[in-house]
Amino acid sequence: MKRELLITAKNKISAHSRIYNLFSKKGYELESVVAHPCKKDPENIRMTLAVVKSDQALLEQIRQNLYKIVDIISVEIV
Repeated sequence: MKRELLITAKNKISAHSRIYNLFSKKGYELESVVAHPCKKDPENIRMTLAVVKSDQALLEQIRQNLYKIVDIISVEIV
């Protein structure tokens, strides 16, 4: 079953690259990535990442790893 991560982060190139690097280094498979500026605060971005392998333990591990990135504001699992 495909699950999605909704990530809010600072709109910086470094945040984008750190998120993508996390997924490539850990070997997490992504089906799709969508990113756009937040309507309320254009200094932040909203990213939706569709994760292929999506058991709950793996998603929690991904969430914990994402929060280690300084520019991450929130991570929701949908």
